[in-house]
Amino acid sequence: MQRKKTVGIGLGPSNLALAIALVEKVEPNDCMDWVFLEKNENICWHPDMLLEGSRLQISFLKDLVTLRNPTSPFTFLNYLKCKGRLNEFINLGRFCTERVEFTDYLTWIHSQLPDELSVLNSTVKEVTPVFEDDSSIRELDVVYLDNAREVEVRIRTNTVIVAIGGNPSIPNVFKSHIGDRVFHSSQFLSRLNSHKNRKSKQRIGVVGSGQSAVEIIKHLYETIPDCEIHSIFRKSAFKPADNSPFVNEVFFPEETDFMFNLQEDKKRMEVLKEYWQTNYSAVELDLLESVYNKIYIDRVKGIRQINIHNFSNIEALAEDRDGQYLLTLKHVLTETLSELKLDMIILATGYDRQTLPEFLEPVLPYMQFERSRISINRDYSVNMEECFKPRIYIQGMSQSTHGISDTLLSVLPIRAQEILESVMMHQHVNNDEKVVV
Repeated sequence: MQRKKTVGIGLGPSNLALAIALVEKVEPNDCMDWVFLEKNENICWHPDMLLEGSRLQISFLKDLVTLRNPTSPFTFLNYLKCKGRLNEFINLGRFCTERVEFTDYLTWIHSQLPDELSVLNSTVKEVTPVFEDDSSIRELDVVYLDNAREVEVRIRTNTVIVAIGGNPSIPNVFKSHIGDRVFHSSQFLSRLNSHKNRKSKQRIGVVGSGQSAVEIIKHLYETIPDCEIHSIFRKSAFKPADNSPFVNEVFFPEETDFMFNLQEDKKRMEVLKEYWQTNYSAVELDLLESVYNKIYIDRVKGIRQINIHNFSNIEALAEDRDGQYLLTLKHVLTETLSELKLDMIILATGYDRQTLPEFLEPVLPYMQFERSRISINRDYSVNMEECFKPRIYIQGMSQSTHGISDTLLSVLPIRAQEILESVMMHQHVNNDEKVVV
């Protein structure tokens, strides 16, 4: 029986880690049985948040491979050696690299993948079931647009691994206003550059209280000195991220088994709540201190460029005749209302990692659900109805069952190994071929 191609959708950090694991496990010719479909021509990893001086919040040792195979030629250390910067990096004396360098590391990995492994610049349109005579489903058609040739192509497969990252989370009050001057942080630099040459003093709102929000505030302060910045969030204050060593053990790969084996949603939610401030609505302490110092020095000078609106819910948003946005704010505690006029609003409101991509809609009726979310197995495959035989794996949508590190870089090497082993094991069963795992 001819082996079907295994299809990876997306080639960000998650599927890059999977590609590395594959290359290190099989012979080059066996890589021809795989194909990765990526809509961007080049590696893009949060390009509009590559702000000057912004750093990863984790150690460079949590790259795409070291926790699985520290002797791999794809490690961050080997990347530094190949780029001729290893001595200088060591001399910096730090574990957290800047994001622009980590993005270059991802690009370097992409360039090191063997020619036998197909990576196609393409936009996936849909994943559709292929029905047998008995109405069962044993194969899938992945339909995609070849971006280079602008033609539609189909690949027949029985295994799909989806890793496309999260979708920008847009609060309802902003949805009808999204555009050139109301936008998500994922578009920050692109949108901001189109406004920088405006002569009038701009009033810019930043919604959110996490790392991205404070990084944006700092960037606006340093690059647009005459702008007026309004930080709006529900909490009492910006909170520092808890990255102490005992707490950080929650990101150890073995914690995935602990979380998954809890089984009960209530217990899992308790664990997530306990560790929430390691990653969400929390900011690195040195960044907080830097912004606080800017606010203090401005007070010394008698100016006020950064304005904090804490305990604030945004109740309504309207655009006036002058083109300004009028926000109605409601104090969380006192319930008093106030109004705020802005020229631009940046939403540092995080990402939705629960909504399935549209291209999976044709197979949605065959997916099993638990409490309104898709049911995902320990090996990251989706639980499907009995008649559905192909396997669909999803990376980055299992936080509620696999732990808080599921959307982060920390577990990528081990997760890649687990998915690869699962894929190869099931292909061995389906194809009746001997595959060493």
